[in-house]
Amino acid sequence: MMKKRLVMLFGTVAWAMLCLGSVSIAEESVKSAKDLIIELAPPPPVEPVRRTRGLTPRQVVPVKPVPKIAPRQVPPPPVVPVVPRQEVVQYPNNPPPVPVQESIRQPNIPPVQVVQVPPPPTGSATLSAVQFVYDSDELLPVARRQLDELVIALRDVSLRHTRIQLVGHTDAAGSREYNRALSVRRAYSAARYLTQMHGISSQRIIPIGMGEDHLLDPYNPLNAVNRRVEVIVIN
Repeated sequence: MMKKRLVMLFGTVAWAMLCLGSVSIAEESVKSAKDLIIELAPPPPVEPVRRTRGLTPRQVVPVKPVPKIAPRQVPPPPVVPVVPRQEVVQYPNNPPPVPVQESIRQPNIPPVQVVQVPPPPTGSATLSAVQFVYDSDELLPVARRQLDELVIALRDVSLRHTRIQLVGHTDAAGSREYNRALSVRRAYSAARYLTQMHGISSQRIIPIGMGEDHLLDPYNPLNAVNRRVEVIVIN
């Protein structure tokens, strides 16, 4: 009996140390609002640089003044004598001229090809600091800190009118169906924190749970980095 208690105590201590280690890693991975704005905001449009042959955009060529040139005197044109027009004599043996009919050809117009324009690139950010209580959708304090930074980023001018997806992910501990349901609950928990605690419109947030389908570290399915929340800008 004593041996069984020692084994249970050792397992509890090991699990507590693992949780503390994951929380300390999450504390270090909290992203600031400035970093989130850089990752989520769409890139500014790149204006094409107009180049001149042989010149770089930074080279400036001074413009020389054009000297004034006196107008050139042109001599009057020569007088051409007018020659009377000679009439063409038509003989009866000559057949009448055949009118030339020009064939009208339709130009070969290639068919119109519809080019699919790719959508503009969307930003995304991985929030590894959004951690939850074990086997629960309750946010840890470090997760609230990370979501507070996300709120500041969403209120920035570049992200004020954007919609986002909150995608929840889990590790591979447990069955696939259970992890999918847990990730959905955790994504909705993060969305409720943004809407109820900070007043972010619920129409801007779409919570989604992916479970263990997209592991960040597939070679170590139980790694803490797999338990995360991704923010994806969808417009």
